Amino acid sequence: MKKWMIVLVAAAVLSSCGRYDFKPVASFGIQASDGVKSGEVIRKVDDKGKITYTQTPGEPVQFTFSSRPGSQSGYLTGYKIVRDNINGVDQNADASNISMKTNIFIPAGYICPKDNNGGTTGQPDGVAGTTQPCSINDPKAIPGNARADTTSILELGNASLVDKAIAENRSQSRTLDIIFVGYSATYEPIEVKATNVITGVVFLNQ
Repeated sequence: MKKWMIVLVAAAVLSSCGRYDFKPVASFGIQASDGVKSGEVIRKVDDKGKITYTQTPGEPVQFTFSSRPGSQSGYLTGYKIVRDNINGVDQNADASNISMKTNIFIPAGYICPKDNNGGTTGQPDGVAGTTQPCSINDPKAIPGNARADTTSILELGNASLVDKAIAENRSQSRTLDIIFVGYSATYEPIEVKATNVITGVVFLNQ
């Protein structure tokens, strides 16, 4: 399952000549992969009644960020969990607790064509007909979706879900809402929210 959320930041400044000069809008999207593969716990009982567990942690959740056409660029510096639900029970997530472990640059929402004669300004050559993110100041720039080169990968407590599955002898499901925080190119605070991010552990008896 994949989620998309958009954050918008806009500002207008009244200049001395009496007209409005608008800063470029900051508009970003996020895509969450969810736990691509759930964790797994297999409980086995041998002929003598000895119980053993085989544990396989789930894969982390990967977040990919992008800017909308015409958006200014932005930096993400941290994230906070604002909703944490395990097996249908809210875990009272502390929304004020920001983990400053993110350092992601989202390029501005402008793209330039690649070519075999020098590529775009300051960029390597590419395949003719393809595009890549570029500066708004590039003479070839046009508004377009631009994706960040770096993704954010979060474990989201997969190991603790495995321990919980063993303790309770049942599968575990976790759903979260996560807000990534940072600032735009014009130093406006930004938030990018991913909702209903899912991870879990499957418990099996053999």
